[in-house]
Amino acid sequence: IMEPSNLEAVIDREMAWAERAWQEGREGRARVCARRAAGYAVRFYFLQTEKQEFARDALLALKKLADREDIPPDIRLLAARLVAKEKDPLDRTTQPVDDAWRLIRYFFPTRPDGSPWIK
Repeated sequence: IMEPSNLEAVIDREMAWAERAWQEGREGRARVCARRAAGYAVRFYFLQTEKQEFARDALLALKKLADREDIPPDIRLLAARLVAKEKDPLDRTTQPVDDAWRLIRYFFPTRPDGSPWIK
């Protein structure tokens, strides 16, 4: 079970990698890191609220989130676009870093310690 401080460290690390990769023009790498960060946030949120493992990995967590009717449609769409395959260019996000931050902030408007996310 991940502790809140560990969640912050993982999100910070993955999003820093995603942002750097995006700036360097490495879209695939940016997408992977952004997806992992968002997936960790989703897994942690549902572990805290539903008291059970939501998914075994970040990708599955985003796929499951995209199918949940109790989540607002715009958030489900963000999750679906983050996991869309490269062969589906019309369905996938063109801004993976921004979309991941939006999804993370939906579940955690602030860091678990109450401070703001940097970005």
